[in-house]
Amino acid sequence: MVRMSAGTASPPSTPSSKARYVAWIVPVVVIVAAIVLVLVVAGRWNAWTARGDRQRTTDAYVHADVVPLSTRVSDTLRAIRVQDYQTVRAGQLVAELDDTDYRAQLAQAQAALSAARAALHDNQVQKQVQAAKIAQARDQQREAQEAVTGTASAIAGADAQVKQAAQERARQEALFAQQATTRQTLEKAVSAAEQANAALGSASASRSKAEAAVLAADAAITEGEEGQQLLDAKDQSLRADIEGKAAAVRGAQVQVDYTRIYAPVDGRVTERKAFPGQLISPGMEVISLVEGDVWVQANFQETQLVRMRVGDAADVRVDAVPGRSFHGRVVQIAPASGSQTALLPPDNATGNFTRVVQRLPVKIAFTDERGTTDVLRPGFSCEVTVHPSATGRGGR
Repeated sequence: MVRMSAGTASPPSTPSSKARYVAWIVPVVVIVAAIVLVLVVAGRWNAWTARGDRQRTTDAYVHADVVPLSTRVSDTLRAIRVQDYQTVRAGQLVAELDDTDYRAQLAQAQAALSAARAALHDNQVQKQVQAAKIAQARDQQREAQEAVTGTASAIAGADAQVKQAAQERARQEALFAQQATTRQTLEKAVSAAEQANAALGSASASRSKAEAAVLAADAAITEGEEGQQLLDAKDQSLRADIEGKAAAVRGAQVQVDYTRIYAPVDGRVTERKAFPGQLISPGMEVISLVEGDVWVQANFQETQLVRMRVGDAADVRVDAVPGRSFHGRVVQIAPASGSQTALLPPDNATGNFTRVVQRLPVKIAFTDERGTTDVLRPGFSCEVTVHPSATGRGGR
């Protein structure tokens, strides 16, 4: 055996060591390549899927407007006029409350309105009577003024006769003193003068009476006009009172109407939430109404909405209706994600932030409505496939 001295070169690697090296490096390269491939695919996956011709989600459900039917008054539930799950038409009576108290209030309001109208009618009659009195006073005033005018001419004539009779009396007295006339002629002259004075006094009295009648007629007219003004003011007050009473009647009628619950739209009722004899308070749900129109709310990931637009065609498969595909269109895309509209939205400004792909609700309306509402019920699970029509990243 030849011994090797210290410091001499080591012998070359054996074939077995090279094989072990190759066996170790190849898996490492494969693993690294796989990791790189996975990272590349993961980084571009959302972009690839966002540009796909079909966007599919199973996070979708059938929806419909559910209207809770209630009342705005409080009373005992008298009867429910429909059965559970019954189909109803708009305007159909669904339930009614006991309206005895409200009808009594309505009758009281109507009686008050009738009394107010009767008071207005009585005031109208009084106004007519007052107008007749004023017209009569004006007639009396006109007659009195005519009498005053007539007595003026009578006084003028009587005054002339008085002067003439006084002159004749003076002349006869002078002649009698000279014994140039008889006593009988003198007495006639005296009598004529007295009669003329009496006629003048009577005419003056008639004039005073006529003037007093004019003043009385003026006073009656003034009093009548003041009374007419008071009646006019009362008339306005009574009309305002009638309007208030009429409003009270309308309010009482509304309260009576509130005791009846009608279906606002076509649809189907759900289970009854109250029963006859139960005290109903305002806003308490008596029964719910599911409207006839149904649609689908599909929750798509935000990366699936790149090309999706309102109006895009959609195919809907409902789990409860196997073997049948429904057709529809996108009618609305939510302006915010579900997490933002939740009762407790997430607070990402914390140290434990984890990025999660968000979902946005998309409303799908059915285009083949024939038989849709008969087989679909709100809450059904479904699978939705939307066919995006857009080609770019423009806004929706």
